[in-house]
Amino acid sequence: MTQPILTQERLKTKYHYDPKTGDFRYRTRQGGGNPGHIAGYICKNRYRLISVDGKKYPAHRLAWLYVYGAFPLQDIDHINQVKSDNKISNLRDVSRSLNMLNTKAVGYTVVDNRYKAQLMFCGKNLHLGLFTTKEDAIAAYMAKKLELFPTINEQYSSEAITSNF
Repeated sequence: MTQPILTQERLKTKYHYDPKTGDFRYRTRQGGGNPGHIAGYICKNRYRLISVDGKKYPAHRLAWLYVYGAFPLQDIDHINQVKSDNKISNLRDVSRSLNMLNTKAVGYTVVDNRYKAQLMFCGKNLHLGLFTTKEDAIAAYMAKKLELFPTINEQYSSEAITSNF
C-alpha cells in the first residue's frame, strides 16, 4: 500500500515552522518530542531531518512545503551554504547546476606555485587557466560562473561567492 503524499495541511497539524529562525516545533507530543520543542535531528551530512507520519524528510524541503503549499520542483539551495539553516529567506528552488555552483569545493587549486582556476559544468571540468595570483584565479572563475549562469548575479553578491575561497 502506498503512503499518501504529505500535504501542507497535514504538515501544519503536526508542526509549527518559524520562517525567521527556520525551526520546526512540535505542536503535540510525538515520539520523544514535546510541544514547543525543536523537531528532528541533524544527520551526518549536516541536514536536519524531520519525521512526518513515519517518513523522514529534509527540513528545508518541508519548509518550502509549509510556506508555499507544494514541494519544490528542483533542488533546494541553502544560499549561505549552512545546511542546517532553514530560514525561508535562505532557501531557493534552483536547478541542480545552479545549486552545485554554490559550493566551497569548486574554484582553484595550486599547481607548481600557480593557481589553476576550474569549474564543473554539466559534469565536465572546465579548465580556465593558470594564474600567478589567487585573486586572478578567482576573477576568472567568477567571470565564467556569471557567463554560464547570468541569473546568479541577481542572487549572489560577488563578495559572498568569493568569500568561499
